[in-house]
Amino acid sequence: MDKTEFDTLYEYYKIQYPKDLEIFRDTCSTDKYSTNPKDKLFFVDDLYNFRKSKHYLLKKKHFVYLLAIHTAFLMAIHKYFNDKYEEFKTMNKGIVFEYGLTDTFVYPWKILRILHIPFDKKLFSDCLGRVMSDMMIDSHFCGIIPRDFMDKFIDDPDLNDPKTPYGREFKEIAKEEYFQVIKSICPKNKS
Repeated sequence: MDKTEFDTLYEYYKIQYPKDLEIFRDTCSTDKYSTNPKDKLFFVDDLYNFRKSKHYLLKKKHFVYLLAIHTAFLMAIHKYFNDKYEEFKTMNKGIVFEYGLTDTFVYPWKILRILHIPFDKKLFSDCLGRVMSDMMIDSHFCGIIPRDFMDKFIDDPDLNDPKTPYGREFKEIAKEEYFQVIKSICPKNKS
């Protein structure tokens, strides 16, 4: 993470990430017809165009990791708790990229591959932990029992794709980060 920007990932995530996400959304220009920003659609071509533009946000690996991780959460909600999808999408910060208007989505780790973001296990782990932690504390699960969701999320076969370094490492990283989040929220009672 760029130390001149913020001292911690927490500060970046709380203060700058929402602003960077809006900048990113504004650069996605494939959907030329939606006049309301909330109705805007995002397509795989937006990712390729973003990469070709050499936008300064590409240098913020933590930004792109957070984007992919939020998208992974959003896609898992769509898959396992579809009735909560719209509410979850409004409350959280994921973007689902489509292949045209086919309702076929780009998987989160492919976002990173398209943008040529190399795997950094420590940073990826830190970003995943940050998102999990904020979601647990801020009640962003929209009425879904967090453990029910996290069990499905951690074991999701699409997120555990062995063809990518993210997928090969995902389950181990996600389990460890989830354990750390639970441990910090519910510390053991020392009697």
